[in-house]
Amino acid sequence: MTSLLGWARWWVCPSLFLVTSIWLFAHPDEVLPYLPSFLVYSVGESDAPTLASLLVNQPMTLTNAFRLGALRMKLRQELQMSASIRSNASAVTNGVDSILNEASSVLGTNKRITASQLDNLLSDINQMEAHKGPVARVLGFFSFVNTLWVLAVLGIAISIGPSIYYLLRPLHSLLRRLLLKIHQELIWPVLENLHSCGLFEFAAWVCCIMGLARGVVLASNNYGPALPKAGEMVSLTASMLVVPALTYTSQLHGQHTSNERLVTVCCIFFAACCAPAAVHFKSTLYGYLTVVSAFAALGFGVWIGPLCFAVGFTSDEAMHRVAIAAFIIVLTFCAAIAASRNTAACINWLAPFTSATSTFGTANLFLSLLIISSQFYAPDDESLSTRQTVSSPYNSRWFWSNVLMVILLLSLNAVSQLLGLEGMANTTTAFIVLFALQKYGEYHIYARWNTWLLILCASFVTWQASLFLNEHPEFVSSAIGGRIVVE
Repeated sequence: MTSLLGWARWWVCPSLFLVTSIWLFAHPDEVLPYLPSFLVYSVGESDAPTLASLLVNQPMTLTNAFRLGALRMKLRQELQMSASIRSNASAVTNGVDSILNEASSVLGTNKRITASQLDNLLSDINQMEAHKGPVARVLGFFSFVNTLWVLAVLGIAISIGPSIYYLLRPLHSLLRRLLLKIHQELIWPVLENLHSCGLFEFAAWVCCIMGLARGVVLASNNYGPALPKAGEMVSLTASMLVVPALTYTSQLHGQHTSNERLVTVCCIFFAACCAPAAVHFKSTLYGYLTVVSAFAALGFGVWIGPLCFAVGFTSDEAMHRVAIAAFIIVLTFCAAIAASRNTAACINWLAPFTSATSTFGTANLFLSLLIISSQFYAPDDESLSTRQTVSSPYNSRWFWSNVLMVILLLSLNAVSQLLGLEGMANTTTAFIVLFALQKYGEYHIYARWNTWLLILCASFVTWQASLFLNEHPEFVSSAIGGRIVVE
């Protein structure tokens, strides 16, 4: 009973934060009125121009570019009519004004664009695609700024705890020297009581939820000019600060448990925090954080050593968990895409996780199966001599794991091609090549062929693959940025 109460106290603040964040992202208008007014209304009172207003003649999406092209054609027709029809000039003027107002609305600016700006739109887009002109320079600069922003978020999340400790250390020393009695009898006991009763813990979680709310406000046009990218980055900062907040809560109330179980629970909690933010902001970055955290909870990991990186799984059981979970997730995702191809609402829910599931989820599935289907792999319960035997490596486990690998590679490649999931299609194609290389290498070693011949064949395949990737860069691009194709 005591252990159960301890676990309940441990997860009180994290659970309240999770429920509040889900409520905030689902119904922001119901939550924001309960927050301090300066958080909500400070953005609305700002007259600072947005990036869209500065780039007034620049469409930010392909959909807007298509709509502006149609409006440009209508504008030219209206101007031709005004040149040929003088008697009804007021009607033509009203038509031009309507077109310009609609174009301004598409561009998301409060200032109405002129007819010349709309007519010169094609040349502006050509300049941007050629990375010339002020628009391309401004967009390139902001891409650099956003990269620095992500690095700053990581830096804050990593360094805030050690920095507070470092800054307070000389302060403690000074208090001990100057106000030793006050420090020992008043200040330090109060801080200890606030720490023990959970006030600092509660304040840390409140700061995290305030950061999420600030991001929601920035991304919404209900409280001023909408800044969706800035709102996403502010919320990302708050989401990253969940990690030190959860660490502090665990140190204060954490129960005795294994490190593996603790990491699993924390990764699941972080994934649950990121998932609603991914849907709200339609953020691929949040989608990757959700999927990666979920697989980290199952046992996938990246380890860094001297001059090396290791990517894999914590144990045999973890690898099997990842394989089964990835199989279920990928197949469920494909079924959901196939069932909702004509349902825009469902696609909006799935879109933030498309790239992560198509690439990272598929890669986890086939990486685990690539290891299991190897003739040199043996579970932990097999002896070392059996593990090292290469003269008779084939058994029923090896046979059926390879059959499963072949079936999944071919079927998922076909399904991803049919559904337009280019990232998944290219990931499966890459693992088809890796699987073929693995089987050739195993047979080469089993048949005791010359090692130099193996090196020559592997090098030739690598050379050809490098040439293919340079000639077809869209293969890498689609694998990194998997997308849903809607007919």
